[in-house]
Amino acid sequence: MSNKYTKSVHGSKKKRIVYDILIIVFSAVFLFSVYKISAYFLQNYISKSSANKVAENVVTYENDETTDVVVDNEDGKKQSFKIYDPPKEIDFSKLKNQNSDVQGWLFSPNGVINYPILKSNTDNEYYLDHLINGQKNINGSLFITSDYSDDFYDFNTVIHGHSMKNGSMFGTLLRYKYQYYYDVYPSLYLYTPNGNFRLDIVSAFETGTDDSIYDKSFAKDDGAFCKYVNEKSYIKTSAKAEIGDTFITLSTCDYDFNDARCVVILKKTAID
Repeated sequence: MSNKYTKSVHGSKKKRIVYDILIIVFSAVFLFSVYKISAYFLQNYISKSSANKVAENVVTYENDETTDVVVDNEDGKKQSFKIYDPPKEIDFSKLKNQNSDVQGWLFSPNGVINYPILKSNTDNEYYLDHLINGQKNINGSLFITSDYSDDFYDFNTVIHGHSMKNGSMFGTLLRYKYQYYYDVYPSLYLYTPNGNFRLDIVSAFETGTDDSIYDKSFAKDDGAFCKYVNEKSYIKTSAKAEIGDTFITLSTCDYDFNDARCVVILKKTAID
């Protein structure tokens, strides 16, 4: 009897040890998950606060009025949107004083895309995870790579940005898969130290990182480029790519397949 009792006690102790270890492991996993989630939201908060602060200091608006529109979304349900008037002016002297890598400013009437565009001449991946103030952040910044000119006068300049799940940065670009979203927001605006442009969308589609849209040598053949982007678009646009145009391509991560990208191609028209 004593031997059976001893074995039972030892068995209970082993079970208790295993139970305690599992509790410790699960607690550690839970705490790590809480840390990661908290860090993610903190990074988003810092990024948004930084972007708002920069915009408040350098962007001047004619007025702060908005237009409300209601359209049928892809499910046939009514959805309301606000259309924001574009800025009157961007103070590039202030931006350049903050960071000389600033090349321009991109604005969308959706009220979300309202960011500086940067370019590092030493590290093309730097702004994947750095803000305009140099702080490291998962949201990164909008940027062009060093092989593009500072004045956006290349035939086709690709601007990169993250597609954040909260819709910030280039997250709203994914909505250009749907006709209704284009119908509400058919144009964006590019501001530069040397001139400003209305950007009319000519094409939007999902593709991979090996797409010829990223090939500068392909872009030099503007006839082939125009035919390609006009035919590949998921949406019907009132503006079309034509020989003699110059373009801006907005590129962000998509999630339908490995290394998927959503690209929105826009033609430039100079404005006062």
